[in-house]
Amino acid sequence: MLVFQLGLLLCLLLICSLAPGSYCVRKLPWSPLEKLSGGVGLSLVLLYLASWGVYCLSPRGAGGTTVQTGAFVAVSLICVLLGILARKDLAGLIRSFRVRRAVLGYAFLLLWTVVNLAMIRNYSGLDWGGDWSEHFQRSLFFLHRFPAHTPILGGYELPARPPMMNVLAAFFLAQAQDRFELFQVASAFLNTSVLVGVGVVGERDFMGSAHLTLMPMEVLGLSLIAAAFPWRRLAAIAIVAGCFVDFSLGVFLQARLEAFENTPQRTVFTTGLNLGRAPGRRSRR
Repeated sequence: MLVFQLGLLLCLLLICSLAPGSYCVRKLPWSPLEKLSGGVGLSLVLLYLASWGVYCLSPRGAGGTTVQTGAFVAVSLICVLLGILARKDLAGLIRSFRVRRAVLGYAFLLLWTVVNLAMIRNYSGLDWGGDWSEHFQRSLFFLHRFPAHTPILGGYELPARPPMMNVLAAFFLAQAQDRFELFQVASAFLNTSVLVGVGVVGERDFMGSAHLTLMPMEVLGLSLIAAAFPWRRLAAIAIVAGCFVDFSLGVFLQARLEAFENTPQRTVFTTGLNLGRAPGRRSRR
């Protein structure tokens, strides 16, 4: 039963997180990777607005679950219809080399994340131990339309966290099953989708500018980890230094690529890495 629910969940995640937005951006003069990123981002926004509307218009109490499930299924069917209408454009995206590379990278990151989650038997880590349970309860709050003042694990109130992630998780759990394992898979799928947007930044990485753009993300994400340890100041200094080194290496690599553009070794160097973009030449899509 769990295998069937997991398969259904993955199908819903794939279709609903791509089809609506891709249908809307398919005619825009963007590169294939930009259309993929824009389609995913717009799909999640539209899905959130639809799910939030279902939550606001559904009745309170246990009876609201059935109403929400039917409405969520209707939204999913609309996503399937939009995917069918945009099937030719989606097939064109898959034929793009950059899109295939981004999809493969995303699939690897998602698999890696799920495998790591499957290895964890008990969640601890001081104040981080209850994060998964807290957000699972928040998703159940939106799924079952609990009373507004329902206490949340950790002593939080409902407005203490932005609702988008939990509302999206409730959308998928309503059609699969409200199980903790499925919630983790849905959360991993949605969280790792940021890789597609990062790929668009890297596509236009002139002189290492993408590394500079990603530095705040690196500092923010890794600093959160460093803050949990007693040696957080030393770790924070090392993290910031590492980000600047990363940026410097990006500038150096891009300069080397441009230097190789006018040498016989250019084919060996740039074809193997598929990086850079020669002036006056079209990049490989």
